[in-house]
Amino acid sequence: MSLTRDAKQLRACLGCLFVQSGNDFLQKGCPNCDQVLQLQQDKVAIQDCTTSQFDGLIAMAQPGQSWVAKWQRIDHRMPGLYAVKVTGSLPAELREQLANER
Repeated sequence: MSLTRDAKQLRACLGCLFVQSGNDFLQKGCPNCDQVLQLQQDKVAIQDCTTSQFDGLIAMAQPGQSWVAKWQRIDHRMPGLYAVKVTGSLPAELREQLANER
């Protein structure tokens, strides 16, 4: 597979900006937000709570030691790929639930 074709399948979580394929969200959910968003095995939730429209990627391996992670305010999240900027937003009730969780 080509990188371009693979990149078109990536989606970013609107709650935490975590990036993975739509199939990975379906199989694994979001490693940061799934307690609230419950994306695993829910195609409708994936469409509502993730987006394919995002700019830039940050690869984070050691959250507590990364100045980029601190600067982006993702240093408390799981290691992985994160979008720099996303287009879209979560439904209001889910935004409130996530805010209460953090």
